[in-house]
Amino acid sequence: SESQYEKALPENQGAQGRKEALEVEIGSVRPNPWQPRKAFDKEQLAELAASIREHGIIQPLIVRRRGLNYELVAGERRLRAARLAKLKTVPVLVRDYTEQQMQELALVENIQRRDLNPLEEAQAIKDLMKTMNYTQAQVADRIGRSRTAVANLLRMLNLPAPVRKMVSDGTVTAGQIRPVLALDTKEKQTALAEAIVQHGWSARTAEDVVKAVKEGKSLKVLEERSDAVFAEAAAAPADKGNGKGEAGKDGKGKKARRKDQKGRAALADVHYKQFEDDLVGFLGTKVRIVPKNDNVGTIEIDYYSAEDLDRLCELLQGRPGAGNKGGSGSAGVPWLRPKFNV
Repeated sequence: SESQYEKALPENQGAQGRKEALEVEIGSVRPNPWQPRKAFDKEQLAELAASIREHGIIQPLIVRRRGLNYELVAGERRLRAARLAKLKTVPVLVRDYTEQQMQELALVENIQRRDLNPLEEAQAIKDLMKTMNYTQAQVADRIGRSRTAVANLLRMLNLPAPVRKMVSDGTVTAGQIRPVLALDTKEKQTALAEAIVQHGWSARTAEDVVKAVKEGKSLKVLEERSDAVFAEAAAAPADKGNGKGEAGKDGKGKKARRKDQKGRAALADVHYKQFEDDLVGFLGTKVRIVPKNDNVGTIEIDYYSAEDLDRLCELLQGRPGAGNKGGSGSAGVPWLRPKFNV
């Protein structure tokens, strides 16, 4: 079932919500002071402004009264785009929210829409914990995230500034950078993050590198080996043999074929790991792709509690309330259960 915050979002108000909407002067609506999102894509705002000029604002903004004016609760992008479109009035739904509800709704709205980068989300969670005196477990329950996901996000705030910038601007994903947290100095963390960017390492490769570094291996040597493997994979020619599947008399064909197979396997591994990273980012848990051949394989997804399993099932089915522990559960999809590993 939907949480009180999901129900409050404009798209979940339905026709009744649109009937209740008031038209107010755009200048009377002030931004939400708890808005966790700091960066707004100018091109996307321009596109939204063009749509608003053509069709108007379909989903009303959610506001609360502040004296003679209003304070925005949800709908920051639409408000900004409406200003770009030079609208004089905007439709609003007036709701009576406390400071706590405003802060939580602003965070939930952005998480639901995946509008926040990992550091914005982490900072918003930290602010919510401080303001409301929540524990990590409490805030995880409030926003529909696993405790592990919340803990990992908060740890990212301790990364060195150059690494945080890589995460903020999308140079690396949260999955790629998470292994960096296991290193014990900021210098090592920065060096590994730079190596991830330079070599395009996946999250799985980064985990392997961190493990090797913690065992005393040189990061520079590991980078050189990585470059050598991929260079060999890219340069390895396919073995044509004599047209009958046989290698030449000197055995070079068989050697080239082995080299080509190794290279293809390395490139395929990178391909699968990229898919894994994407799934990890979407599901918020460990994922493994286990190929059996070029076309067939299995996907293994970890869960850590009954609530976590319900959350994953809802995400995989694309339900509106996906990610919330109060969801309707996975009882209706028993075929999903055997695919998960505890």
